[in-house]
Amino acid sequence: MSQGAIAKLLMDMHQAEIAMQSERITTAQLRRQFEHAPTNASEDEDDDGNLLAATLSELEDSRTPSNQPLGNKVGILNGLSIEFCDGIEHKIIKLDLSPEQTERMHIWKQSLMEIASAKTTSQEDNSDIALVVQWNTKPRDEMITQQIQATNALEQKMEEKISLLQQQLAIAKTEISKEQMKTLRDQESMIVSHNMAVAGKKAESRIRRLQEQRKIEKLKEAQEIETNTLKADFESQFAELEKKYRPIFEIGESILAREREKSKPYSEHNEEIIDQGNLAAHGGNCLAVSQQMAKNSIDEDKKWFETSYGVSIENFTRHQNSSTMVKALNMQYSTIKFKFVQLSETEFESRFQLLMKKVREWEDHFEKTLGEPSESLDTFLTEDEDAVQIFSAICQVYNDAAESDKKRRKVEWKKISG
Repeated sequence: MSQGAIAKLLMDMHQAEIAMQSERITTAQLRRQFEHAPTNASEDEDDDGNLLAATLSELEDSRTPSNQPLGNKVGILNGLSIEFCDGIEHKIIKLDLSPEQTERMHIWKQSLMEIASAKTTSQEDNSDIALVVQWNTKPRDEMITQQIQATNALEQKMEEKISLLQQQLAIAKTEISKEQMKTLRDQESMIVSHNMAVAGKKAESRIRRLQEQRKIEKLKEAQEIETNTLKADFESQFAELEKKYRPIFEIGESILAREREKSKPYSEHNEEIIDQGNLAAHGGNCLAVSQQMAKNSIDEDKKWFETSYGVSIENFTRHQNSSTMVKALNMQYSTIKFKFVQLSETEFESRFQLLMKKVREWEDHFEKTLGEPSESLDTFLTEDEDAVQIFSAICQVYNDAAESDKKRRKVEWKKISG
């Protein structure tokens, strides 16, 4: 229901209340006038009584239910206006009387004044004088009864109308409340849906962000693992290359260091550096030779290696990780280069062959059992008593021969420098 319809209902209710109050006031006034009227009146004032009776009759006719609005000489009000002040509780009611109603009102007022004046005069003279000779009570009672019935009927009608208007107003308020509640529920539902959508978007964004972070972390982990793997591979390969070519680097470093020392004055020479350089240049280095032969080897090189180092290149390759074996082969090669008595060479050679015999026995033992060696060759050569004694004797013979050769070279260098 619209606001205009509600305002119209409120206006109808106020008009009904005003009509009921007006009807009640008129009936009460008539009732009081008849109840307080005197029972005796003089015959001289019969005309005035008839005038009053006529006036009352006309007023009654104007209030009877049979009268139609604006339909007779007296009629009902031409109009009724209500001015509201500060809300519905404060209002001013204005009546618009018809010309006949205005004339009757003046006559009625004048008659009442004359009655009141005559009654006052009779009371002052202590006389019982009345304007009306005799009141006909029967018509008056009937008129009052009719007026009361009409008033009651009007009140009932007004109450029914007011009740109907109140019901309509309550229904309108209920409908408005329902619409408002529906609107509020719709708005609340929209807000909840919006919040859910926003929360969903935030959750989706958070999930995507977490997925991206996890993806980045996985990529970082994979990259780090790959980097570490490459680094480990590089370090391993570099270590292998360094180990593989270290003998060649040592030869070059020792020779270069010897040349730097020889370029200095004789008094400033470091004999140890010069001896290491001479040993690197003229002594044995089976690891460097095997690396060189691995690139391009021929049968003549293999024969030279076996003659110079005392073992075949294949046999050396199997034991090239043994430092004891490498040292023994290098001493074998250097001893051949030394220029000393034949006895030392024979003594070294015999002891060297005993050591190689021990190595062959160690190999044969594992070949017969068809198993992998449980220990390295270095462990065997450093723990077997016979092998340890043989290797110690070889080292002693080599050191003596090397010291003799060093003295010989020093004498020769002095002669050349001298």
